[in-house]
Amino acid sequence: MTEEEKSEADPDGQLSFYEQAMKEIQAATWPSPGAALKEVAVLIFVGAASTGIIINWDNFLRQTYTDFGMIPTEEELMKGSENMVLPEGWTNGMSEDDFMNFREEQGGASSPSVEAVKQGFPEL
Repeated sequence: MTEEEKSEADPDGQLSFYEQAMKEIQAATWPSPGAALKEVAVLIFVGAASTGIIINWDNFLRQTYTDFGMIPTEEELMKGSENMVLPEGWTNGMSEDDFMNFREEQGGASSPSVEAVKQGFPEL
């Protein structure tokens, strides 16, 4: 193709990058502020509806599976943990406050591993 044929086939291709960009920006149609706000409102609604659906579906499934006995209830889980013996090092990464909060939640009950923890926290 000759230069004349190129400019006839693609007149914008002969412009500089800046001129091409300005021509595209000027040719673009921009939404009105009302249309932009309408789209933002639709996006917020879709996000809120999606969040609500996901949370409600999760609660529905959890309740259904619990009712069918496929997963244990919270009470059954807590009842099963009363006689649990925790392994050595189960408090690694816990602060003294974390440990004391745990003991308060458990009613101050002691387990064999608590004695090992006391060695790490002499003030207990």
